[in-house]
Amino acid sequence: MQDLNDLFYFVQVVAHGGFAAAARTTGVQKSTLSRHVARLEERLRATLIYRTSRRFALTEVGAEYYRQCLVVLESVESAQRVVDRTHEEPRGMIRVVCPVGPLAYQFSSLIAGFMGRFPKVEVHLKCMNRRVDLIGEGYDFAIREDAEPQDDGALVSRRLGASPQCLVASAALLDGKPAPASLKDLAKFPSLAFGFPRIERAAGAPQPKHEWHFRDVRGRLRTIGHTPRLVTDSHEALHTAVRQGLGLALLPHMMVKDDVAAGRLVVLLPTFRPSENAFYALFPSTKAPSPTVRAFLDYLTEAFPPPHDRPKM
Repeated sequence: MQDLNDLFYFVQVVAHGGFAAAARTTGVQKSTLSRHVARLEERLRATLIYRTSRRFALTEVGAEYYRQCLVVLESVESAQRVVDRTHEEPRGMIRVVCPVGPLAYQFSSLIAGFMGRFPKVEVHLKCMNRRVDLIGEGYDFAIREDAEPQDDGALVSRRLGASPQCLVASAALLDGKPAPASLKDLAKFPSLAFGFPRIERAAGAPQPKHEWHFRDVRGRLRTIGHTPRLVTDSHEALHTAVRQGLGLALLPHMMVKDDVAAGRLVVLLPTFRPSENAFYALFPSTKAPSPTVRAFLDYLTEAFPPPHDRPKM
C-alpha cells in the first residue's frame, strides 16, 4: 500500500526546490527526506528527480507525478477537514426561514432551545409562508411542510418528523348534541379547513375538494370529504374559529392540548388517527454542511417523537 508520507515528503522537496531547503523549512532531516524519495522511486521504478551536488530538477514523469500528488494530498486534507468539523463547536450565524403557523405553535420553542444549547450561535429568523429561493435570497436553512423534489441538485431535503393532529370541536358547538360516533356523523357539523388547494381556473371546472384522511384501528385509510365554512392558511385563525364554535377542524396537537385539558375543546373520534403534518428541512447541497447547520438539523430531528407515537390527550 502507498505510504502517504512518501508523497508528502516528495512534494515538500519539490515545492522548496531541493532537499536542504525542504529540511530547513519542515524541520525534517535531509537524510530522512532523501530516504522517502528514494523509496518512492524504487516502488514506482522511475526516476522522479535528477539530483547531484550542483543540480536539482524534476524528470518529465516526476513533474507529472508531482501534479498528481498535489491532488491526492489536497483530497486527504479535505477528508480530514470533514472529520475535524464534526468536533467543532457550532458558532456564527444561521439564517432560517419558517412558515408562520408551525413557527408559532412548535418551532419557536425549538429554535430557542437550540440557541440555549449552543450559546455561540446567532439565528436570523424570517417568518413567511411563501416559498423562498434559499440560495438567491441568502438563507442557510428552510423549514417546510412538504418535500418537493429538488431536481437541480442545488438543495438537500431531509425529513424532520411529523406533528400529530387531532380533530377537535368546541364544547359550545357540541352543547346539547351527541358527539360524532362515526366518520359519517361528521357531516352533521360545519367544518373548517387549513390551506388552499390548487384552484382550476378553466371554465366549468369543479370546485376544489376538501378532504380529511384518517386511519382506523386496523390501519386502513379512510377519506371523508367536507365543505368548510372557513378555509385559511393561518393556524391561528383556524384555532380561533374552532374555539368560537364555528365548526370542526384538524389542528396540531401542540396547538390545542391546553384547550383540551381545560375543557374548551373536545377531541372527536379518538380511535381514528388523522393524517400527520410532516416537516422537512431544506438547505444548500454543499460538500459538507457547516457544523452549525448540521447541529441545527440534528437538534430538530431529535425533537420530534418517533413515527406513530401519538400523544395522549
